[in-house]
Amino acid sequence: MIPVVFRTPRSLARINVIALGLAISAMTSASFMTLWEEERVCWPIVVGVPTFVVGAAWGALLRRRERVGWLNLGWILSVPLAALNAGVACGLMLCADRMEPTLAAFLGGVVLGATFGAIIWVPALALVLLLFGLPIARARELAAKGLAGEDRGERVVGVTCAVFGVAAIAVARFATHVTAESYVLLVALAALAVAFGIGATIVATKRERARARFVERVAADEVPGLKVVERDAGRVLVRVEPNVETYRVAPKPDEELFELDDEGRVVRSVS
Repeated sequence: MIPVVFRTPRSLARINVIALGLAISAMTSASFMTLWEEERVCWPIVVGVPTFVVGAAWGALLRRRERVGWLNLGWILSVPLAALNAGVACGLMLCADRMEPTLAAFLGGVVLGATFGAIIWVPALALVLLLFGLPIARARELAAKGLAGEDRGERVVGVTCAVFGVAAIAVARFATHVTAESYVLLVALAALAVAFGIGATIVATKRERARARFVERVAADEVPGLKVVERDAGRVLVRVEPNVETYRVAPKPDEELFELDDEGRVVRSVS
């Protein structure tokens, strides 16, 4: 059995996926509230809700390993996802403008937003890739270096989401034509982005520290069945079998589990 401190909790990835969707949603809603000259619709609902769903889906896709050539599937799908987001938001906006919303109005808005709306969603996508894509790319680069790097990568994403949650509230302060309901919903979105981002950061930090303390205990021979040994390629955490040998059973060799760096941090699984 692998010690629990070396397992990657799925909850951490889920927290950051939600935080990413909330942060993108809050920033997008705040931007529309500020740039639009009059409050025609409730932007945190019309724009924020579809952006949250699409943003979270994008964050989940970026964590998958599927690739087309050298590009991650999430980066490739960012364009159609942005078009879908713009289409749904435009459809909801047209329905919100009508006294009696109809399916035809919604579908017409979807087509309009996904096509002619490109004058808005293409620059918006470029901005999202710049503000959020670069930290995510950095997080993936760190995660490729092993478990310790994975923790640092999760912290990068968590802190980024928290920062942009705060930034969304600051941007919305410049909105001149906004209802109290819209502002409250925007603050709620941003506050949740901050909460989830900070939560992911705390979980990742505690996980890294718990693993470091465990390795220290193993190195001090305080954990039965495990030890840290020096190999030609560096330090390795190994599982040792009880030194029992009979005429029927030969002693089992030590099982290498994880490679460690010079500071005792886990780099990667050997198996």
